[in-house]
Amino acid sequence: MPDDSNNSNTRVSAMAPDASTSPVGHTPGPWATEVDGTAWRVLSGDGLVCEMPLGWSDGSPVGDERLGPDACLIAAAPELLAVAQMVVEASELAGFSGPLGNAAHAAIAKARGTTPTPEVSHVG
Repeated sequence: MPDDSNNSNTRVSAMAPDASTSPVGHTPGPWATEVDGTAWRVLSGDGLVCEMPLGWSDGSPVGDERLGPDACLIAAAPELLAVAQMVVEASELAGFSGPLGNAAHAAIAKARGTTPTPEVSHVG
């Protein structure tokens, strides 16, 4: 990702054809990222999805090196969910089951909040 720290207002967008039709209940996609020197924001056509201020986290400086990639991943969420749904549908139509379909089902469940999220452990 390019260094946007000196740009007063940078927006990155990704679009997928079915991103705005998800029945999950989240803010419809597509989502885009924006950085203005104070925060990374994830935006939709409906407005702000989330904001990640540049600054400090856990006593360590946090800037574009972490927040930018995180914001981009968050902004891709509606499209990634749509792809996972397509994988499940294609697998079911073809009569296949296996790791790919299982992984897609797990990702969809996590996105919908219907499965427990494992605890994140910090090594250090």
